[in-house]
Amino acid sequence: MQFVILFLGSLGIGLVFGLLGSYVFKKMRFLTVSAIKEVLLTFCFGYLAYGVGEIAHMSGIICLLTTGMGFHSINRIGVVFAHYGWFNLSPQGKHLSSASFQVIGFGLEAFVFCYLGLSFFSFVDKKWSWQFILLEGAVCIIGRFVGTVGLI
Repeated sequence: MQFVILFLGSLGIGLVFGLLGSYVFKKMRFLTVSAIKEVLLTFCFGYLAYGVGEIAHMSGIICLLTTGMGFHSINRIGVVFAHYGWFNLSPQGKHLSSASFQVIGFGLEAFVFCYLGLSFFSFVDKKWSWQFILLEGAVCIIGRFVGTVGLI
């Protein structure tokens, strides 16, 4: 029951900030006079949703994903803001927000892989189960094959 309350509360917070951001971009154009300000407001609404979710002891990540601040020109990631707010951005704002989120996403993905690679060496004194590693690799390969070929 606690999980359902956490999920629904986070979903509600994300919906509120996604709709609020979409409303600002549609009706209050004086706040978004340049593409840079549009991207900045996009980040602000996402961070506000995350912060309010954490302060309310809800899941900030679910709030952020529901708000849907991740833009991409081909497939928009997110729920509310990517659906309603994307069409209210200027063409320059669409391009700049898409490029900004791609750069940040690429950089953070590289950071995670570097961090995982460096932390690999901190477990040299631990015992490794090569059978488990091979089994896990086989499960990943089979799952990838079924997910790719099986969906055709």
